[in-house]
Amino acid sequence: MRLNFFKTSFILFLIFTVSGCSVFKNQAAAPFVLSDARYYSWFAGEDEFGTTVELVVKNVAPDVTFDSLIFRNQKVPVRQSIKEGGVLLEAVIPRRSSHLDIRAERTKKTDRLIFRRNGRRDVFLLKEIRREQMEAY
Repeated sequence: MRLNFFKTSFILFLIFTVSGCSVFKNQAAAPFVLSDARYYSWFAGEDEFGTTVELVVKNVAPDVTFDSLIFRNQKVPVRQSIKEGGVLLEAVIPRRSSHLDIRAERTKKTDRLIFRRNGRRDVFLLKEIRREQMEAY
């Protein structure tokens, strides 16, 4: 019985260490610098609502590509554009009954930016995202 516990624990340890995903909890270890993080709610007309998350990253390593973002238990793809002073990553999270062709995937994970480096999936935890004023379109 005791041998099975150690065997199972060892196997779980190996799975987590070899799974190919690491978590960057601070900027010092990440292959980029997060210089700004904000979000705002928006509405367009009477029946279209949502949230936009904007991140500005600097000093991005050349082998990094940004994939998606998890914000408030919703996983959505990020759009990337060049902005003065860095790269703007933008994620739009529409309300469930949206007409937009963006589908958010429900998850129980905390706020994070998902990216790839050398083909390997990595995660950067987002701890402080500043709330901005609501936008009307």
